[in-house]
Amino acid sequence: MALLIRAATSTDRSALVQIGLTAWISGIAPLLDDLCSEELIEIEKLFDDFISAHFWDDRQKNSDDSTGCASYLFCADLGGQVVGFYALQTSLGKNGYLSDLWVAPQWQGQGIATPLIQDALDKCRQNHQTGLALKLLANNRRAQAFYEKNGFSETRSISVFDPMLKRHLPRLEMLCRF
Repeated sequence: MALLIRAATSTDRSALVQIGLTAWISGIAPLLDDLCSEELIEIEKLFDDFISAHFWDDRQKNSDDSTGCASYLFCADLGGQVVGFYALQTSLGKNGYLSDLWVAPQWQGQGIATPLIQDALDKCRQNHQTGLALKLLANNRRAQAFYEKNGFSETRSISVFDPMLKRHLPRLEMLCRF
């Protein structure tokens, strides 16, 4: 079966929420100390709100606003099954921003993430972005190595207060310049 990267639709919503949640639990939760069950419930709600915000009037919100900014949600479809997704924000003449890239845990390590990130990079180039930026947990070495392999380099290390998790988290900002 060939992997298809396509615009996500509202019928993908449930699958995207589950992919984001299960990938977050398997990849990010172990990097955090003292995560409680209430926080996991809140994470699921955040994924649901995030994915739902990309859809309105039963269609994807992929249109430019008056400032030239756009938000996109694309998924990896393998034979009709959604196995991963990414969320991209663009703004004319600036860096694109990759807010999310998630692959279902059972599909990790099977070549799904690379086509997703390459598609995001291609879309930024086509949109005349100057690069693609992202943030990740500083101790997420697996993700950092993946992004470095795909042309990203660290631009700075910061500590950010996460209001939902009620703690400061060390983050890396990375950029792939065009």
